[in-house]
Amino acid sequence: MNATQVNEIIECLNQSTGEQWVQVDKDYSGMTFEHSGTYEQLYFSDNKGRIHISGAMNGLAKYMPYRTERESITADNRRASTAIARDIERRLLPAYRALLKTCIERKQANDEYEANKKALADRLCATGMARPLEWGSSDSIMLVDTNNVDGLDFKVQVNENSICFEYLDLSADLALKVFAMLAHESKQVA
Repeated sequence: MNATQVNEIIECLNQSTGEQWVQVDKDYSGMTFEHSGTYEQLYFSDNKGRIHISGAMNGLAKYMPYRTERESITADNRRASTAIARDIERRLLPAYRALLKTCIERKQANDEYEANKKALADRLCATGMARPLEWGSSDSIMLVDTNNVDGLDFKVQVNENSICFEYLDLSADLALKVFAMLAHESKQVA
């Protein structure tokens, strides 16, 4: 595989698909091309006399379904550039785009989940009875502020639509009512 051959393949691919793939990186082991304005990237590398072409995941790999491999094909480097471009268009791009679409959808669902979880955690903190835990592996863990209610010391975990106490799981609305009630009670005691 050489750079001239890969550039010819990309030129043939651009002509046959009407898309614009441009080189964005070249290192000792291969070349990366990006489909302008999308997440799509193709990575070309040499594999024992064959050209290995794979779809890059652009930071979306963690959203791939379990036990799913990245899409890739190989082609004999003696084949015509037009034939390799047709293989990319026919064999690689449909499968790669389907996987990329799945990853994007999973990322969007995760982003929505995290936003909902943060909004609920903010509502919980607004009661004045909870604050974010200063340490830990997850921002969804909160610690009840023990200064307001004597004898209370427990953790809660905030999920998308529920707040889980150490041994108790309540709906978000009910948990917020409990915290509001605790805040009200602690003010009357003082």
